[in-house]
Amino acid sequence: MSIHPRLALEEIALPIRQDNDAIRVTVMGDTGNGKSFILEKITRYLVAESLVGTAFVLDDKRMDPQYAGHYRIDVADMHAKPPMGPPPVTVFRGTKLAGGRPIDHEAVARLAMDLCVKRAITSVVVVDEFGRLISSPQQWERPDSKWREVFREGRSLIPRSQRRAGLACGVSVLYSSLSPQDPPRDAIEQTDRIVLCGIAGLGLRHLQRVHSLPDELVGAVGNFKRGEFAVHRRGVSRWDGRIYGPSWA
Repeated sequence: MSIHPRLALEEIALPIRQDNDAIRVTVMGDTGNGKSFILEKITRYLVAESLVGTAFVLDDKRMDPQYAGHYRIDVADMHAKPPMGPPPVTVFRGTKLAGGRPIDHEAVARLAMDLCVKRAITSVVVVDEFGRLISSPQQWERPDSKWREVFREGRSLIPRSQRRAGLACGVSVLYSSLSPQDPPRDAIEQTDRIVLCGIAGLGLRHLQRVHSLPDELVGAVGNFKRGEFAVHRRGVSRWDGRIYGPSWA
């Protein structure tokens, strides 16, 4: 029997609630299995539960937005027209907005880090399709990419004297990837939760090798119905057997 997805959201957010640690979560699945839908649900949960101060979303994949929030072309457009009122979510749409231009991904990473270090404002950054951050599989778009710093050093940035219980003290990252081979090792090694939708074939085998997924989880994923998913803690040798969804009602 499938389990209500709300419990998956609580599991994903556990490092924030228990240790104030920002999270790194990847959502993996074949095309059409709901990666963006799950990313949006996690984002909405973190914001609604006040586990992060704000959210920034890279959403220029399709003409229709997949995330709710204040729509801006890029960071420069956000500074020119600061979002007013709730929700505290800025969705960067790039060329999908009138008069748009390609999103400067490095500027988004700098924004999140600067807000945390200089103003103690924590955030979650949502990268819908990791391929936008790389030049080739496992290679950052730039050798000095700010994203490398986000993954390596952005988990715990706020001094203990300024921390609040239940609030992440760094920059959290949620990301999906069309190919499990895309993320550089920096990102893979810092990822703490893997959300698996329906995925099969070479992609699943590569994912198992990179993240040391338990055999029983790999065997189950191929049989997931549309909308079902599992959450696995990276580095844990056994799967808890929980299948979440497909209904969110």
